[in-house]
Amino acid sequence: MDDWFQEFKGRTDLKAQDIFEKKTYDHAISLKNRNNDGIIKIKSAALTDDDLPAIINGHPNDPQEKRPFDLCATPQKIFKSWLKVGFVLFTRNALKHKKVHHMLGEGGASEEMALKLKTTQKSYDKLKKKVSQIMKLFDLYLLNLLAYAFYILI
Repeated sequence: MDDWFQEFKGRTDLKAQDIFEKKTYDHAISLKNRNNDGIIKIKSAALTDDDLPAIINGHPNDPQEKRPFDLCATPQKIFKSWLKVGFVLFTRNALKHKKVHHMLGEGGASEEMALKLKTTQKSYDKLKKKVSQIMKLFDLYLLNLLAYAFYILI
């Protein structure tokens, strides 16, 4: 759904910007044309909750490219997103997504995923061991450096 929403979000941002620019322009014109009766009330232009429907899907007389929801939420695009993320049941792609948590053991990850998890754990353990060895060498180096500095100072 991210690919579908990304386009929708960009288009709603542009629509909100258009609406705000129109409100700002209308506000500037009203300030210019008002009677100067000595009372000055300055109210800035702002987006309100009333603008939300227009931001999401434009105005009824807007062309198709200015209507974010109608343009982005077509059945073809939604189905394509569902296929991509695995929402369509027969693909089961959602189970293979990198953000899905898998557990080892009975009733947990599939054999393929269990093998992948074990391989990842082994490589992590190797890396952890190497880092530990490097840190020991670094500590030894620092100790020698301190001893040398202390020797020089004496």
